[in-house]
Amino acid sequence: GRIVTLQILQAKEITIPKNRTTQIEKFRPFVTRHDQVAIAMWKQADTLYTLSAPTDEKDLARLFLKVRKATTVP
Repeated sequence: GRIVTLQILQAKEITIPKNRTTQIEKFRPFVTRHDQVAIAMWKQADTLYTLSAPTDEKDLARLFLKVRKATTVP
């Protein structure tokens, strides 16, 4: 297996510039890479989510969608 980390923080003061985001279906997370770890960050209202895993961008997008859709209030 692998370790996937999800951090959820109250972060009213943090903004993610739209020009630094990546389109993944209807969502736009900030996606980056550090060494062997892929990272996605996004906000929902005043909450900041950070998802990281030692994976490639395609797999990170799949993980991101799974988490993002599960945290969406209908």
